[in-house]
Amino acid sequence: MEEAQQSSYRSRATSVLGRNCFDVFGGASMKALFCATVNRSLVSILTLALMAQLSPLVASAKTPPVLPVSGDVLISGGISSRGAPTASAEFYSVSRNQFIKTGAMHVARSALQAQTVGITPETTVPQTFVFGGSKALVKSTGLSLSQNANDALIIEKYIESRGAFTIYKAHLVKMRSQFESVPFPGNFPAEDLDGHILVIGGMSKGIITAFGEAVDPTNIEDITGELNSPRLFATGTLLNDGTILVTGGIIDQAGDVTDSAELFDPVSFDYVALSSTMTTARAGHTATLLNDGNVLITGGLSGSGGSLKAVASAEIYNPTTQVFSSVGNLSDNRTFHTASLLNDGTVLIAGGANGNALVAISRGLKISFTSGGPVNNAEIYNPLSHSFACVGGSVGGPCQPSMNSQRLFDTATTLANGAVLIAGGFGISAKGAFQAQNTAELFQGGQFVAIGNMIHARAWHAATVLP
Repeated sequence: MEEAQQSSYRSRATSVLGRNCFDVFGGASMKALFCATVNRSLVSILTLALMAQLSPLVASAKTPPVLPVSGDVLISGGISSRGAPTASAEFYSVSRNQFIKTGAMHVARSALQAQTVGITPETTVPQTFVFGGSKALVKSTGLSLSQNANDALIIEKYIESRGAFTIYKAHLVKMRSQFESVPFPGNFPAEDLDGHILVIGGMSKGIITAFGEAVDPTNIEDITGELNSPRLFATGTLLNDGTILVTGGIIDQAGDVTDSAELFDPVSFDYVALSSTMTTARAGHTATLLNDGNVLITGGLSGSGGSLKAVASAEIYNPTTQVFSSVGNLSDNRTFHTASLLNDGTVLIAGGANGNALVAISRGLKISFTSGGPVNNAEIYNPLSHSFACVGGSVGGPCQPSMNSQRLFDTATTLANGAVLIAGGFGISAKGAFQAQNTAELFQGGQFVAIGNMIHARAWHAATVLP
């Protein structure tokens, strides 16, 4: 198209120059030769002038970019297939069933968080934020991932109407990555936290932190005190009474995993240690609020001294009694998996890794799986029967493969139609090493269905449903 336009401009320039020159010299042969020589030098100049004059009209005729709508999924940041953090972003269009490019973040980062908060008395529209994360490269050698400390403070807000990110006026008080975040509803009864996002734990400058804070939609930096223990790869779950349950995690640089838990009180801004402990010490696990108000906790790594093992155990936390109780086992050991509450009240538990892992924390993070690795199977927890069943119906031992790809550190996002979008994560390259992938799939109708690939390969990224 551009070549055809340039040819048209060139013809018009030649015609104008030729006509004017012959008008002056009367068309004699010598004069014609002179005109041709002069024109060759001037055609390029006039062509460029015409292109400059008309190109804005051509540009204005281009198709405007596709913008996301409510219910689409924003996917941002992460580690690329080459191990570098990326600032790229895209969104999954539910109606089009495809991934579409959107504006990039201002900071390339992985191990970040993204959350959407509702309208508050101080804001007029819902807002979507990305924050924290690591700006460092990830080195992958075999089934080992290592990343030096280089964490981010900047908060960015995504503007759906423009398909662009803007740097937020406030920033995190403490730079961090590999942390947890929990959004409070816009109509939350505690006015100091309505529409805020609680940020807890993770790593800051290579050290596990207990520091807590809140992302404020009105550009104010809020501090919420400290957890009772530093926590890495812990969980945070908003309960029906407005408190937040924080469970497990690695609690020190030696790599010790805890069975302790605590509650964040949004009225007093205090973290209160629970007298009861989990039935199993775990980190890299999941904690899912069920429809009955209880919390399902599954899998994770357990152990001490950085020598850890994925576990299959599961348990239930009862907020009324504040007691943890065993609820059986998964089909296989599983850690760094995803857990998604489905519309029928069951929980989809998918992907992750099994086996043993060595975790080293010193001026950064290193995770090395010495056995097992990423899996491509999934199972369903039924809260009525308190049992787990493999997707695909296999029984006895680990579930058979049912997902289209092995996935570790991917995202699972529940859509308004009840389907679950599973995207990216680390798979295994042809050389047998961890590598970020661009594949994606939907869990719907009781099975996984492959969909088109993401625009960019990514793992340790963030995904959130847009308001």
